[in-house]
This record gives sequence, C-alpha cells and structure tokens, in this order.
Amino acid sequence: MIIYLLVMAVSVLVSAIYSIQNPTDITVRFIVFERTFRQGLWEAGIFSAGVVLMWLFSLIARFSIYSKSRKEIKECNKRILQLEDEKKSLMEVLKQQSPQTDASTASLPLNIGTPEEKTGGDFADGLEPEAESKLDSEFHPEQKETDAE
Repeated sequence: MIIYLLVMAVSVLVSAIYSIQNPTDITVRFIVFERTFRQGLWEAGIFSAGVVLMWLFSLIARFSIYSKSRKEIKECNKRILQLEDEKKSLMEVLKQQSPQTDASTASLPLNIGTPEEKTGGDFADGLEPEAESKLDSEFHPEQKETDAE
C-alpha cells in the first residue's frame, strides 16, 4: 500500500511539473463540446481521470476475485463439515462394533513394541523351527560348523 501511495505521489508531482512547464492554451473539441484549457492542466486532468478509472477497474477485479475466493471457502467449509459428520458417524459405528470384537480378539497378540516384547524374549522364539534354524545359520555361521560335526 505504501508503494502504491508513493507511486501516486510521484506521478502527481510529475504531472504538476508538466502543467507548470506547458502554460499555453489549447482548445478541446469533443462531439459538441468545445472549450479552452491550459495544456498542462488539461493533460494532468486526463491523466488523473485515467488513474481514477484504472483504480475503479482494479477494485472491480479485486471484488470479483474476493467473491470467488469466498465462494470457494464456503464450499470447502461445507465439505469439511460433511467429512466431520462422516467421521463422527464412522466413529460411532466403530464404538458399537468394538464391544463385539473385543471378546473375539482378546486372545490375539498385539503387534506393539519391539520383537523381544512381542514374543517375550528372543526374536527367533516366535519363529517356526525351520525359519529359526535358517536364521541361526545366517547369523551364527560358527554354530553351523559345529552342528555339521
């Protein structure tokens, strides 16, 4: 905003200097309109009218962008509310199903924690014998040699 005001002040200053340096009279004719003005004042007035007109156009453009953005925000908020309602209904369904599934899943182990915590000890404790021997042979080659003897 400060830059905009600074540019406007500089353009007004340039326009004032121009009007002081061009004091001759000119006759302006437009359709049925005819009048005599000082050249500098006429051109400064036309320049100022152009600035005001462009400012009005920029306000209209900003308003259209603002209203479009507001419309998009309203649509997004509406979608957010729909998703929150859907989440709430899904959570209620999940809570209703939760007591039924608690009894059936009580015997299943939870997959939380480190492998030692899951199996209650060494990671290989929970493996089947074939997988355990393969794991041992990969990580303990010296034990494989003693097993072969």
